[in-house]
Amino acid sequence: MTDERNSMAIMDAFKCVNIKVRRMLLIFCKELNLTPTQLDILMQLHESGACKIGDLSAQCLMVESNVSSTCSRLEKLGLVERIRQTDDQRTVKVGLTDLAKSRMIYIVEIFERFKNDVMRLATEEEILNVRHGLESINSLLDRVDFELIFDSLRKPDPESEN
Repeated sequence: MTDERNSMAIMDAFKCVNIKVRRMLLIFCKELNLTPTQLDILMQLHESGACKIGDLSAQCLMVESNVSSTCSRLEKLGLVERIRQTDDQRTVKVGLTDLAKSRMIYIVEIFERFKNDVMRLATEEEILNVRHGLESINSLLDRVDFELIFDSLRKPDPESEN
């Protein structure tokens, strides 16, 4: 297989996996009456505990304004609360409410069931192949300088040359 055909096959595989994962996530979110962004924030707060919006946005790889507005919607749903710090009233953290904590038990259970079903359906050889393949992809992506690639694609500004 040529380099071009290999790269196309890899990109097609990425696309197919991405579509299947997104489809599964959308079905799951619909069942929970949440958006994928809301679920992502709830999962992050479940894993890391209460934190400031800036820290949460960094952990979720989202801009602060999106995280803040999503947290406001989650607050209206009774799933997150804003917590003022006693030592510094200017510092506000967001954390899960008791309602959200009880819902997270169900959400984590569903993710565990999905993981167990996948593991049960796969052979040990398939599991090892997937694991090693994903580790290789992760290692390769760590070596790619995406900023350099995008910088080379940007057209030079004719005004800056003068």
